[in-house]
Formats: sequence, C-alpha cells, structure tokens
Amino acid sequence: MLTYMRKHSRSWFIKLIFGAIIITFVAWGGSTYWAKEQNKVAKIDKHIITIQQYSKAYSDTIKAYQQRYGEMFTPEMVKMLKINEKVLDELINAYIMAQEAERIGLKITDAELQEAIRSVPAFVSGGSFDMERYRAVLDQFQLTPQQFEDQQRREMIRERLYNLITENVFVARDEIEATYHERRDDYELEFIALSPEGFTQAGVPTEDEITAWYDAHKESYKIPPKTTIAYITFDAARAMDSVNVTPEEAQEFFDNHKADYTVPAKVRARQIVVRLPEDADEKVFEAKQQEARALFEQAKTATDFAALAREKSQDPATAAKGGDLGLVEKGKLSEDLGQVLFSMKPGDVRGPVRIEQGFAIVKVEERIEAQERTLEEVMGQVMQTLKERKAVDAVYSEANKAFTAIYEDPKQDIAAYAKQKGLALTSFGPFAENEQLALPMGAKIAKEAFSRPVGDLGDLVETGNGFILYKVMDRIPSRIPELKEVRTRITAEISADKARQAARERARQIAGLTPEQRAAMGPESTGLFKRTAWVIPKLGANPKIKQDLDSLKRPAVYDLGDKVAVVWLKGIRKADPAGLGPEETKAIREELLNRKKQLVFETFIDAAKARHTIVIDRSKIL
Repeated sequence: MLTYMRKHSRSWFIKLIFGAIIITFVAWGGSTYWAKEQNKVAKIDKHIITIQQYSKAYSDTIKAYQQRYGEMFTPEMVKMLKINEKVLDELINAYIMAQEAERIGLKITDAELQEAIRSVPAFVSGGSFDMERYRAVLDQFQLTPQQFEDQQRREMIRERLYNLITENVFVARDEIEATYHERRDDYELEFIALSPEGFTQAGVPTEDEITAWYDAHKESYKIPPKTTIAYITFDAARAMDSVNVTPEEAQEFFDNHKADYTVPAKVRARQIVVRLPEDADEKVFEAKQQEARALFEQAKTATDFAALAREKSQDPATAAKGGDLGLVEKGKLSEDLGQVLFSMKPGDVRGPVRIEQGFAIVKVEERIEAQERTLEEVMGQVMQTLKERKAVDAVYSEANKAFTAIYEDPKQDIAAYAKQKGLALTSFGPFAENEQLALPMGAKIAKEAFSRPVGDLGDLVETGNGFILYKVMDRIPSRIPELKEVRTRITAEISADKARQAARERARQIAGLTPEQRAAMGPESTGLFKRTAWVIPKLGANPKIKQDLDSLKRPAVYDLGDKVAVVWLKGIRKADPAGLGPEETKAIREELLNRKKQLVFETFIDAAKARHTIVIDRSKIL
C-alpha cells in the first residue's frame, strides 16, 4: 500500500484516503494514556496505537483497495496481500517517519503547503483554485480543512524524507542489460530422470529398522476416532407411481419457470492467462497485473489471437488449444469472467479480467443468443419434474413422521420402528469424520454424526432423491496401532525410502561424471525456454530449478514428483543486445530505480525502527 501511495503521491484521491488513515492514527482522542495502554494493538516507546485506530485504518485501507481494484478485490486478495499486517506496519512506519523527519529537521513552510493544496486538480475550477470546491470535496471524505492541511503537511514531509534518503540511488547500464537478459535469454537444460522403482533391490528391512521406523513415525499411523450409524432411507423413487400431475399444474409450473426451460445464451471464447502465485505479495500482484496489461495491448492488435495464446498463456489446460474455452454458458463460468464475456460482441478483446488463476485476456469469437421453448416442447420434462417433486414431498412427510415418532418416544428405537413399518434398516461403519462415505450426502452425514453422542438421533438428511434418518450407534476412540498392525505398511515405506535414497545416490554419482560420460547416457533436453516461463518443459513448475539456473553449469540433483533427476545447463542463447531499444531501456530503468529506491528506504526505516522499542499485541490484529 505504501509503495502504491508513494508511486501515486500526486493523486488527490490517494492523498485523501491516506489522510483519513493518518488522521485516525494521530487524532483519535478522548482516552487517557492508561485507557489506551489497556486497549493497545502496538506500542512504540511510549507512543500507543489503539485497537480503534488500527480498526479504522484497516477499514479505510480496504476501501482504498476497493476503489483501486473494483470487483477484482476479493476476500481472497485480502488474505493474500496480508492487509491486516500491512495496515499495522503503515501505522508504525508513519510514526517512525515522523520521528525521523523531526530528528533531521525536515519542515514544510506554510507557503509550500498552500502551493501544494492549490495545485490539487480536484480543487481547481476554471483554471484556478476554488475554495467552495475545496470544501465540498473535503466534505465528501468527512475531513475538515484543518485535518486535511495537517495531513497534507505530514505527507509532504514524508515525501521529502523519501526523496532525501533515495536521491543518490541510480541504475547502471549493466543492471539494465542484466535485467534484459534475465527476461529475454533462452535456456536449455539436459537431464537424466531416475525412477526409484528401479532401485528396489535393497533387501527386506531388518527388525531393528522396522522398530526404529515405527517409533519415529507413530503419529502418522494414528487411527482417527470412528463411528457407526444405523439408517433408514426414504427414497422418492418408490413414491413416483403413486403421484399424478394434471395439465393445469403443468401449465402453471411452466409459466412460473420459463427461464429454466430456455436454452441459455452461449459464447465461444479464447483466453490468455497470466498466472498469479498463491503466495503472491503486493509487488508480485502488481507485476503480474502489469504483465497482463502488456499482453492485452498485444492482443488488441494481434492478427491471430490463438497463436498468441499458444505462445504466452500460462494455463496448461487451454494454452495448447490456443486458449479455446469452447462454447460456454454464463453459468458455467466464474461470475467476473461471465459478466465480461457476455457483455462482449464477437471480435471484442477485453482484459485483464481477474480470475481464480490470476488474470485473463479474453476474446469472443461467436455468440448464440438464448432461445425460449414452448410447453409442448418440454412437456415431458415438466411432467417428470413435477412428479419428482410430489414424490419427494410424499416421502418427506413419511420421513418426518418417523423422526417425530422416534424422537418423542424415548422407548421407541430406530430398529423397532423400521421393523414395525416394514422399512429396511442398514448399519454403516465404522467410519472416520472426514471419510467420504458411500452414501448420498455421505460427507455431511459423517461430519454431523461426529457432533452427536452415541444413541442420538440425527436430523433428517435430504439426499436429492429422498431422505435419510440415522442414529449414532457406536464410537471407537482414536488410537495408535500396534506395530504388528502396520508392519506390512512400514515394510513397504522403508523399501520405498531406501529405493529413493538409492536413486538419489545414483543421481549424485551421475552428477559427478564427465560431460562426455553423461552425454553417452542419452540425456533428455528441455528445449529452449525463458526464465520467466511458468513451467520448465518436461520438468514442470519447479521454482528451485529456475532459481538455480545460473549455477547449473555443474549438475544438481532434484526430486521431481515420483522421480529423481540430475539436471544441468546445456546452453544459453543470449538475446541480441540490439533488441534493447530506448523505450524498453527506459521502462526497465524506471522499474529498477523504483525497486532500488524502495529497498533503500525500507532499509532506512528498518534501521530507524531498531532505535525504538516496538511491542505488538498480535492477538488484536484483525
């Protein structure tokens, strides 16, 4: 957030939003020091940040993000960006920066403040500062002129402090060229993959090995608590023959549910995906969003969107098909993607659209409008639906009577009731709480059954085709099995572990061979790929290998799923320096300069923090 606000520090809107946060921080009043002490979320020396200040700042920050990202700002983003932590850091940093500015004597004169406020575009009308407009805008943000002017002075001091600390930061030409090569150079790796299955001749584990393994891994063999239930199924299928539907009922139902029998609109679309790592921080998010924007600009003028998708998309499922999503209905897509695609005409290109994987650039190639159908066309479906509904109502009444009879009469047992009514009673279990039961709504039943004591009658469970009424019959407590119960499993695990260790040892031996000896073993090649590629061909999405690219002149050993691989650098095809034009040079320079300045300033703030005593009550962080 701080990075964003600094980058856009000339934006009047961001200043107002940030001002609301800082005003809350510095001006929350009415409490005594000791009252604040009892209600603090953080303390810097003797200065206290209260939970009220923190909560208000958090709320204002969320609003600022919503203004910036719109519908793309989801609860998942809140967690991913760790906004709760960021807000507290902002408040602590604001105090630290104010202290540092005071320590080195940074000040803003009244004339400088006045000039800055008069230059804010939101306050200008007809080419000059408009006092009425100024007050109206501040009213929208519930700020008084004094509050805003105090905040503006603090923001100017912070900006001046930032500029003072970072004024000597520069980017050398070789840094620009190194970044250019990092993004444009093509790498090729060679590798030899070994399957542990080929190293299983390690012999039968000894008794001592089995015992030692068991002692070291006991908890992994722990058997969870298990439950047994008895249940009666009330199946709607057996009531179907006894229910009837009149033509009038069919007509009324159709009239009320026409949309259900309308053939939905569909679009044929393609996408180019920029994947966003699950643990992405704000910097990574912004970088990926910028990458998606750049691809959108390419896609708008591309003569072959499918070819661009095959080359650039980071979605394994659709990239090879040129990003083809097929002919899809709106309801089969995520809400955001559906809204965008169904607002487009054939030939339109839009993006970036926030999707679960990251960002998407999309193109609509064909659109088929929705088609309404008549009752005559769907009479069979309508009749079947109504019969199914009536049958469900009938068995619900039957199941509810059973529940009431068993629940209200302590002497009435589920087995006795089933026998009395001629119903089948089935025993099921023992099963664990998170087990997928071979029953309709099995996961729900398993979870609920564990919340009830033995002997308790469960609520009726709707299965879609009827109802299940169950009773908890038995509970087996959790336990660690004896060695003899898991001996076979342990023997297999020890053998598999020995085989993988043997495969690793063989891989290390291969890594020590000469290049000629490795070449004679017929290694595989990844083909050319860029460091920025999401996956390494044939080796998959392995961030460790990508991190090690520059050191792979010497072979290294990696675990790749069910295999062990020896990997080394076959060669690098350097990008032609002539391709680094003035526009790209400028963009890289600005990116590196901002990054270096941010790093220098963060280092400065960290050093300043070290001169203060900071205590945080993390239990009060939202």
